[in-house]
Amino acid sequence: MTTVFTIREEPNGLWIVDRDGMPLIKHDSAAAAISDGRELARMIHGHSGAPVIVALQIPDTTILLARYAKPAPALKLVAA
Repeated sequence: MTTVFTIREEPNGLWIVDRDGMPLIKHDSAAAAISDGRELARMIHGHSGAPVIVALQIPDTTILLARYAKPAPALKLVAA
């Protein structure tokens, strides 16, 4: 299952980082919210290996900021 972190601006001007719809962090700036959203995603992906997406939600569209996918299985090289 993919975890989704969304960064969005509230009507009061604060920027929210939420995880699957649950608010986690509030910031005064979009840059700080994006930075924290990406850091949380890296930590979750690094700990679980599960896919994680970070998206910026703005009026009329959503912008993909980061995608941390499940690591590919290691390849075994065979000598010829």
